[in-house]
Amino acid sequence: NAYSCNCSAGVIAYVGMPEALISKCSTNINFVCETTGMDDIHGKLSNTGGIVGTCSPATSCTIENCSSSGSMNVWQCAAGIIGRHEKGTLNITNCYSTSDILGYSGLGGIIGQSKSGLTVNITKSFAWNPSIVAFRDGNDKYSSAAFAGCISGTNTISGCFRSPDLQFSDPFRTIQTHAD
Repeated sequence: NAYSCNCSAGVIAYVGMPEALISKCSTNINFVCETTGMDDIHGKLSNTGGIVGTCSPATSCTIENCSSSGSMNVWQCAAGIIGRHEKGTLNITNCYSTSDILGYSGLGGIIGQSKSGLTVNITKSFAWNPSIVAFRDGNDKYSSAAFAGCISGTNTISGCFRSPDLQFSDPFRTIQTHAD
């Protein structure tokens, strides 16, 4: 269990080296953000991933052949593989998650949030999460989704799937097809 921190992960909380390769990792996590309500939750347990919390390399971060299971009850920018991508190019290949994710915003089965203008390449990965539930309000800028929560920039997602049985909830978004 992890309680009250800003970068949490099943394997590596923060990656900041010039080039990073995270390979053949598997975790069963239980992240819990203990709060007394909405006013207490800000700044707690964000940037949370089943494998990597935050990736901020100078050039590239590659996550391959990794998986996560378990559950997350967090604030924002959380996902089964990586919570937040801040710099450089992110490559995710042959990864999957079966984690239940509950939080405020920026939630995804594989990636929670990537800063604007960055490059994200995801191939042959599976978001087989039983549930992803966001409880954000209308003032929040990070959407949540079955596969990738909030990403913009140059993105390539190919050969990837999400569970057709996913229980998804975001007050400002609905999932209508398996392709989102």
